[in-house]
Amino acid sequence: MIGLVAFAWGARGLTQVAQHAMAEIWSIPGRQRPRFWARQVRGLLLLVVFAVGLGAVSVLTWLGSYGGRAVAVALANLAAAAAVNVGLFLLAFRVLTPRQIPTRQLVAGAVVAGVAWQVLQAVGGFLVGHYLRHTSQVYGVFAIVLGLLFWLYLGARLTLYAAEVNVVAARRLWPRASNDDTWPSATPEPRPGGPLLGPAVSLTVARPGDHTGDMEKLSLDALAREQMKAATAAPAGRSARTVYGGHEHVLRQTLMALTAGASMSEHENPGEATVQVLHGRVRLVADGVAWEGRDGDLLIVPQAPHTLHALEDAAVLLTVAKLP
Repeated sequence: MIGLVAFAWGARGLTQVAQHAMAEIWSIPGRQRPRFWARQVRGLLLLVVFAVGLGAVSVLTWLGSYGGRAVAVALANLAAAAAVNVGLFLLAFRVLTPRQIPTRQLVAGAVVAGVAWQVLQAVGGFLVGHYLRHTSQVYGVFAIVLGLLFWLYLGARLTLYAAEVNVVAARRLWPRASNDDTWPSATPEPRPGGPLLGPAVSLTVARPGDHTGDMEKLSLDALAREQMKAATAAPAGRSARTVYGGHEHVLRQTLMALTAGASMSEHENPGEATVQVLHGRVRLVADGVAWEGRDGDLLIVPQAPHTLHALEDAAVLLTVAKLP
């Protein structure tokens, strides 16, 4: 009885940690995450998914025993097991991930995790069958326990990496411009309200005297996380910090974070301005025309009254150059 209670408590803790990990990976603000009782229900659903997976594996093992050593049967069994794993991971990701994330954005990671998990199972079975079956009883049990712990560790890492694959694919976080010889596409794209433009290179140039000349480096990702936490706690759902310049400078850059549904009230443009979307999705509205921007997009702010709405939690870098 005590063992069953300890098992249930440990399993509940595992489901809660897994839900927290998924919310962190997807950068879901705390107030938008499931409440206590909702998390407990999701945890029970995850345990049901585990039970279904155990039953599916047992059925596949039973079916595989009828095929003998035929290669075709073995390959078919491996393919079926991989397909079952993909389905189970998709169900697990759906249960663990907050509902703001659509199911279609969980498929890529489920495929990666399902196939990789099958490979991990095959490697583990090979090692146990070929290297541990001839060991003594004491050393064999000791090796199996250590191997099982390491296998569980690899499985946990694999699950987290697969979840990160979902985020990278859904939010188009690749490539990170790590190749110096990679340039934007040369295909001209229409500029809202203007002619076709070719590839653009953005340069920030300050007038002499606008800065001290000292080299500085800032992490926009870290600042965005900091401002998003402040925006989550703010009643208006937004927060901002000037990262360069100010009223006495020609150039001013401000990092703003807005929670989903928050907006900036309509205002005039004090000069030439751009909005670079660091993450999330926003809508810029001016003169009855709207432009949507997401991770990596650069929006040119028109010389007209405009507003900025956050369609989901977003962080943007607003750059303004005052007109002389």
